[in-house]
Amino acid sequence: MIFLANKTGARRLPLLALVFVLGSGIGLLAQSLDSLQKLEETVVRPSLRQDEVTGQTPYSLKPQAAQSLSDLLQRQSPFYIKSYGAGLLGSISLRGSGAAHTSVFWNGVNLQNPMNGQLDFSLVPGFFLDQAQVYSGGSGELFGSGALGGVISLNSEVKAANQTEFAAILGSFGQASGQAGLNRLFGKQAFRIRAFYSKAENNYSFINRGLPGKPEQTLEHAQQDAGGLLADYRYQIKEKQSLDLHYWFQQNKRFLPPTMLEQNSVAEQNDLSHRVVGEFRHSGKLDFLFRAAWLHDELLYLNPAANIHSNSINDGLIQDLEFRKQIKRHRLFASLHNTYYQARQAAYGETRSQWRQALDVAHTYIAKNGKVRTALRQELWKGKAVPFAASLSGELNLKNIQLSSHLAKLYRIPNFNDLYWQPGGNPDIQPEEGFSGEVGIAWKKQNDVNSLQTKLTAYTSLIDNWIIWLPENGIWSAQNIRQVLSRGLEYRLEAGHLANQSYWKLDFNGSFTLTENQKASSGSDLSVGKQLIYVPYWKHSLGLTWNRGNWKLGYRHVWNGGVYTSADNSSWILPWQTGSFTTDYSFGLLGTDFSLRGSIENISNTQYEIMEWRPMPGRWFRLSIHLKI
Repeated sequence: MIFLANKTGARRLPLLALVFVLGSGIGLLAQSLDSLQKLEETVVRPSLRQDEVTGQTPYSLKPQAAQSLSDLLQRQSPFYIKSYGAGLLGSISLRGSGAAHTSVFWNGVNLQNPMNGQLDFSLVPGFFLDQAQVYSGGSGELFGSGALGGVISLNSEVKAANQTEFAAILGSFGQASGQAGLNRLFGKQAFRIRAFYSKAENNYSFINRGLPGKPEQTLEHAQQDAGGLLADYRYQIKEKQSLDLHYWFQQNKRFLPPTMLEQNSVAEQNDLSHRVVGEFRHSGKLDFLFRAAWLHDELLYLNPAANIHSNSINDGLIQDLEFRKQIKRHRLFASLHNTYYQARQAAYGETRSQWRQALDVAHTYIAKNGKVRTALRQELWKGKAVPFAASLSGELNLKNIQLSSHLAKLYRIPNFNDLYWQPGGNPDIQPEEGFSGEVGIAWKKQNDVNSLQTKLTAYTSLIDNWIIWLPENGIWSAQNIRQVLSRGLEYRLEAGHLANQSYWKLDFNGSFTLTENQKASSGSDLSVGKQLIYVPYWKHSLGLTWNRGNWKLGYRHVWNGGVYTSADNSSWILPWQTGSFTTDYSFGLLGTDFSLRGSIENISNTQYEIMEWRPMPGRWFRLSIHLKI
């Protein structure tokens, strides 16, 4: 069963659901009064701000219903995912940055938790995603505080046809999941609702290298269950005006297993989230978008053995205005943002709150064979201006070649834990700030039989006032100590070939990253010039798929470099590699589309760790059946 972090969220859920349903009912009444107009074919629509990205080509992920966002990023991207184990905390390191340096937007709203600055990617189900894109590199001039490493953009949408879908998924270690979805069109309106429930025992075996003789053990106290609901609604008011509503509710309960160095664990974590977004959009001579959102997150951590009962609750109210105007070859963009956060945690001493306001402006000159964009953002925090963010970027198209560049000045506002957690929080801590730059070259060619495209990007960044928690007089405290220099390469290659009614596709991507601390925190600091912890020098991913008729076969191999686990690089985790095989057979029967899928994960049964002393599962299997009516 699902357990609430507390009963507050349970009381709010029926009210929110009622408001959402009533909103849909009002729209249906409006439809009966207006002349009916068929809803145009629905596609994922990015925000006006996302359209302004120049010089940074996104990595597009293919959402899979049975995988979390953490799984998708680990398999399909060159970026390092820090996972504590199956279904446990997952975060990202983009270009050597920290977990709080990547902003995550869902339908235009930043989901980063204001208390710790992160989003747990293992709690984002692929079943709820229609589009997932990663913009690596600093993007603070458009996306605000926290985007020092990059931005992940997630979108959910209604579909352009009536459809009902069901899925059942079974896997090793007690994995079981059920999913259901419904999409309906009513003239000018479309409504889509998705729900899931999943559970897992996660009782896999592993070699415990932390004990003498390295015995084989079974992971204990690792059970999980989760459930969620996502609703999307669109009302096409006129041809160029629309109203969108989105609601995402989710609960997760996870028992937290012991590390290899612990005999047992009784700790558990309960997460609860409500997310509501409303958006009005007008397209014309002046494009206009207004967005309002309410975000509510609760995290309850329990550890009776340590006498810990920690409840963290935060709410966010967000309003955005975005404008865009095209004047011949010039495109002008401006946006206003107002954000209010409130956080409650016993370690803060009292309820803490924070207002943020920001103004973005951008100008893009569009030439026949490219474009150049300049952008500026100024944000107010605690009533004062933080270091401004700015960028200069461009793209140049030369037949089959595209050249791109992006130079940015960045910042990140400290999170609530950095400011207020006691002991150790520092109310006087300063925002992080720095610079990043990149240049890229892409080549693409295709015909009726073959396609080939590739891109190589070189990047660098220098971040000052990097926030780190260090011991001072016996107490760990947040300090602006480090200066971190990152540089590296990212590459991607995609090739396709059509032959004898079969289609072959190869994709290969990877990264090389060198991220070092440039500033000593004390005379005995041995981290200067050393690679940051949990930042691998390299990661590569190779995928091969074959399609013919109703069949699809695929293989994916991931190579991950070793990582250091101490600041002086005196301890580390060895490199690892895993392979996975998938097969998919689709067919139609009695007006229903069926899809049968099977996968073998970690085929070689590799014993490995991503986070030190946290074992990952060996070889395991998954089967699923999907129905669409």
